[in-house]
This record gives sequence, C-alpha cells and structure tokens, in this order.
Amino acid sequence: MLGLRSRTRTPGRECPRWLIRHKESFLTRNLSARLTGELADAYPNCAHVVEVGLAGASDRTIWQYAQDNGFTIVTKDEDFHRLSVLHGPPPRVNWIRLGNCSTAEIVQLLRRRSGEIASFLTDADAAFLALA
Repeated sequence: MLGLRSRTRTPGRECPRWLIRHKESFLTRNLSARLTGELADAYPNCAHVVEVGLAGASDRTIWQYAQDNGFTIVTKDEDFHRLSVLHGPPPRVNWIRLGNCSTAEIVQLLRRRSGEIASFLTDADAAFLALA
C-alpha cells in the first residue's frame, strides 16, 4: 500500500486480532483475545475477529471489512492510524498508545476512557482517537 510501511513478522508468530461491539463496533488488532472476556460487562457484544473470518487478514482487508460493516478499529498498530489520516472515516480508529503493556493495563485504559470513546464515536469528523 502506497505510503505505508510494511510490518515484518517473526515466522510462526501471528498477531492476535479481536473485535468488540458497543453501540458502534470495534474491530481490533495486536491485542489479546482475552480482552473480549475481560471487557464483556463494559462492551457486552464482544467477539474475536476469528469469528468473522479475519484471522491472518491484511491491514487493508481489516480496514475494508470495518468500513463495509460499520466497525471502529481499535489497535496498537500505527498503520491503522496512518490509514485513518490518509482516508478519513469510516472506519474510525482508536489507537492505543501504551507501548509494551499488559492486557490488564489495556482493560483499565478502555474502561477509564469509555466516555471519551463514546463521544468520539458520535463526532462525524473524527478519524482517530489516540488513547494513552
């Protein structure tokens, strides 16, 4: 894809991907699949992206799926932030900027910032929200 760097992966190590549904839906990448269970009370319609057939999908495929199906992407992957700047919404991107962190820290972040996330989803012009 023009203008975006390619991500190299260690052979045999796939990045986990998952999705959360909450008013708008969240389609996420590079985050533990355990988050769906950990956040089920706050984001009650959680499901792993494997359930929608996106295991091993490229960034572009995930982007297109999110766009076609009304998802918001939640990710630690800078490439999706770049796509949001390049193309604008939809889909929207929640970009988690915690660096190397635990699943518990991501859960705390998504719970703590849920009001801001909800506001972001109602802003027609907002393309991405950086969460740290």
